[in-house]
Amino acid sequence: MGGVGEDDKFYRVFLAPGVAHCFEGTGPVPIDPMFAVVDWVEKSKAPDSINGATRGEANERTTQKLCKWPAKAVHSGAVNPKTAANWLYSNNNTGLTKVGHAEYQWLDEL
Repeated sequence: MGGVGEDDKFYRVFLAPGVAHCFEGTGPVPIDPMFAVVDWVEKSKAPDSINGATRGEANERTTQKLCKWPAKAVHSGAVNPKTAANWLYSNNNTGLTKVGHAEYQWLDEL
């Protein structure tokens, strides 16, 4: 293969931490990933992240970005960590802190 830059033209991996094999885990399940594939193929808009969601206690919905590997989700420091808009992605994979079902760290710790 031609390396990461060349591979990105046709291959991307999005890990869904805590989802288990398909969907029975506690992590965010990808939401409509097929739309990302269609946009990539038909509109040449390759995804860097896709949205995921899970239902927590009292059926509370939590959304989160699932980042293109090797990036990881990083909380922006905003008040509500249960909303995908408050998460960014970073290629800095060192010194991560375990929080809940996946690994995250605060943006100011990067």
